[in-house]
Amino acid sequence: MNHLYIRSMNHLYLRSMNHLYIRFMNHLYLRSMNHLYLRSMNHLYLRSMNHLYLRSMNHLYIRFMNHLYIRFMNHLYLRSMNHLYIRSMNHLYIRSMNHLYIRFMNHLYIRFMNHLYIRSMNHLYIRSMNHLYISFMNHLYLRFMNHLYLRPMNHLYIRFMNHLYLRSMNHLYIRFMNHLYIRFMNHLYLRSMNRLYIRSMNHLYIRSMNHLYIRSMNHLYIRFMNHLYIRSMNHLYIRSMNHLYIRFMNHLYIRFMNHLYIRSMNHLYIRFMNHLYLRSMNHLYIRSMNHLYIRSMNHLYLRSMNHLYIRFMNHLYLRSMNHLYIRFMNHLYIRFMNHLYIRFMNHLYIRFMNHLYIRSMNHLYIRFMNHLYIRSMNHLYIRSMNHLYIRSMNHLYLRSMNHLYIRFMNHLYIRSMNHLYIRFMNHLYIRFMNHLYIRFMQHIC
Repeated sequence: MNHLYIRSMNHLYLRSMNHLYIRFMNHLYLRSMNHLYLRSMNHLYLRSMNHLYLRSMNHLYIRFMNHLYIRFMNHLYLRSMNHLYIRSMNHLYIRSMNHLYIRFMNHLYIRFMNHLYIRSMNHLYIRSMNHLYISFMNHLYLRFMNHLYLRPMNHLYIRFMNHLYLRSMNHLYIRFMNHLYIRFMNHLYLRSMNRLYIRSMNHLYIRSMNHLYIRSMNHLYIRFMNHLYIRSMNHLYIRSMNHLYIRFMNHLYIRFMNHLYIRSMNHLYIRFMNHLYLRSMNHLYIRSMNHLYIRSMNHLYLRSMNHLYIRFMNHLYLRSMNHLYIRFMNHLYIRFMNHLYIRFMNHLYIRFMNHLYIRSMNHLYIRFMNHLYIRSMNHLYIRSMNHLYIRSMNHLYLRSMNHLYIRFMNHLYIRSMNHLYIRFMNHLYIRFMNHLYIRFMQHIC
């Protein structure tokens, strides 16, 4: 059900629904439901619900929900829920929820939650929770939570904690702690520790080591470095760098880096880099980079990269890149990229990409791409792209694509594409496309 719109249902009472299975519901919009009462729902299974928007639900009462399994919910936005009462939820399993935004929850009362397992929640933002009362939580296991932001809970401020592992704390009672301030701790392992107060461990700078092994660097801040020249670094291994902030670097030249292994870099922010030149990088392996933000890079030249493997990049934001030239990339494997936002890319030239495998890209938004040229792509496999929005692409040229397999594309919106040229496509397989909207396509050859 592509669009399920429910407005102003004053009372929705669901009792003893044993199995409620919802799959591939793209838009579930619930507005101004005053009372949502769910009792004894044994199994509530939600899979791949891209947008679940709940606004102004005054009372959400959930009791005795044995299994609540939510997977790949990209955006869960809860605003102004006055009372959220959850009691005796035995198993609450949430995996890879990219954005969980909760604002103005006055009372959050959780009691007798035996197992709360949250994995790879990139953004958990909770603001102005006046009362957070947690009693008898036997196991609270949080893994890869990059951002846990709690603001004005009589002052409980936790920011950028990558790993928060709490084991076997039978009784965790926090009452009237006016100031608990923890900032930028990569690994926080707490086992029956009564008080831990750590503040502002900030700057660690390491430069020009033939073997550079960096683990758990909280802040790497480089500002106003006119020339940073790194040559022939055989092994560059960077693990769990929370913040890599590079600003106003005029020239960044990296040559002959055989192995560049970057794992779990939460924030890679590059701004105003005029020239970024990477040549003959055999292996570029990037895993779980939550935020890769590149703005106004005039020239990004990548040549002869044999293997470019990017996994779990939640946000790839490229803005105003004039020239992006990629040649002879044999394998480009991108998995679980939730947001790929490309704006104002004048020239995107990709040649001889043998394998382009994209899986479960929830949002692919491309705007104002003047020239997109793709030649001789043998295999283009795209699976479960929920939203593919392309606007005002003047020239889209695809030649000799042998296999184009698109499955479960719920929304394909193409607007004002002046020239769409597709030649020698032997197999075009599109399955389960609920909505295919094409507007202002002047030329289709």
